[in-house]
Amino acid sequence: GKTAGAARVASEVDKEIYAHGVSVVEVKRSTGNDMAMVRGSKFNRRITSATPMAFAGPVKGSELVQTRFSPDGMKTRGTNNNCANGYTPWGTYLTAEENFANYFSVGDNPSAHEKRWGLRKGGGGGYRWHEHDARFDAVKNPNEPNRFGWIVEIDPSNPSSTPMKRTALGRVKHENAEVVVNADGHVEIGRA
Repeated sequence: GKTAGAARVASEVDKEIYAHGVSVVEVKRSTGNDMAMVRGSKFNRRITSATPMAFAGPVKGSELVQTRFSPDGMKTRGTNNNCANGYTPWGTYLTAEENFANYFSVGDNPSAHEKRWGLRKGGGGGYRWHEHDARFDAVKNPNEPNRFGWIVEIDPSNPSSTPMKRTALGRVKHENAEVVVNADGHVEIGRA
C-alpha cells in the first residue's frame, strides 16, 4: 500500500500494480446461501493496473490518449481504483475507475486539467509508483492519466477477452455504472 517517507522498492511497486484492479472468480453455490470459489476455473483471472485494454467510443484514437505504449491511442494498460460492478443484460460487468488520480505524480505547477482531476505534485495519495514506473509520472508521460477515469467493461465468460474502456459513458470519478432493461424494453444506463 501507501508509504510515506521511506524510499519505494521497485519490487513492491510492481507487486502493487498487479494487486490493484478487478478479480473475476467463478463461484459455485452449495447449500443455502453458501458459495465457494471454484479453484482452478478457466474463468478465474485478474484485471490489473498492467492488463492490456482497448478504448471504445469517442476517445478511441484521440491524441489525448496517445502514448509510447499506444502511439495511435487505440489501446491502454490497466485499471485503477475500481468501485462497484454493474451487471449488463448481455452478461458483462461494468466497473468504474474512481479516484485514479491517486496513482500519478505531476510537476511543481499542475495544469488546470491536472488539477481538475485531482492530480498533485509528488504522487497524490502516497502510492509513489512514479518512482519506479515512469507511466505514473505525468511529467514524463502527460497523457497517461487521461487513460484512466472511465467505465471499463469486462466479459467474465471469455477469459481471453480484452477489457474495454467505454468512453462514451463519460469520464468522471464514477462510483458505479449499471445497465438495465426498463419496462418498455429499452436499455437505460445509470451512473453514480
